[in-house]
Amino acid sequence: MDEIDNAIVEFLQELEGADGEPVAQSPALIYRNLVEIRGVLDCAGNTISRHLKKLWQAGLLERLEEDSAHYVLTDLGRRYPDDLPDEERADLEQRLDSL
Repeated sequence: MDEIDNAIVEFLQELEGADGEPVAQSPALIYRNLVEIRGVLDCAGNTISRHLKKLWQAGLLERLEEDSAHYVLTDLGRRYPDDLPDEERADLEQRLDSL
């Protein structure tokens, strides 16, 4: 995973907080928070969208509605990176590299 992938997953993990309730976010809101407000990333909105799609395809995110681009973390996304066994992390990295 690269800097953008990590920033997106960490941001969504922060939003869920201790209660573990999923928090749906659109690409526009993720961009606004990570680029415009926090200044964590320096990229375009379409770059965030591409990375969200990649994270979704790898199983870290779930899209709430097929025609709506709102994402929440999956169990895998909640556990990344600290609670993933080495084998599961290697499998995830391989999936991400193939996307």
